[in-house]
Amino acid sequence: MAPRGLKMDASKEVSMYFSDEDYASRVDKGEVFIHFKGTIYVVLCHAVDVSNKRIPEQVIVYTNTDPNDNRVFVRDAREFFSEVDKTKYPDAKQKYRFEVYD
Repeated sequence: MAPRGLKMDASKEVSMYFSDEDYASRVDKGEVFIHFKGTIYVVLCHAVDVSNKRIPEQVIVYTNTDPNDNRVFVRDAREFFSEVDKTKYPDAKQKYRFEVYD
């Protein structure tokens, strides 16, 4: 069953929600990022979260590169690419929460 307000072929309708900025398309599967606190993560995929929301949200699915940490994380794509709050974290060296790791 399609989410309320969306037809079964919802690709065009869902994409209209993201026309202003397609954050998730900025990442590729396997791309490696460093969090501003220093942990390195690899992107597993990007997805659309339709749970308990009237408007679907793009999310980034990623995991820690530490072989002893098998957790998988999901973060709203806009937050993934947001700037670090310098008031809360004045010593942060990165401008963005996640940056591409070279």
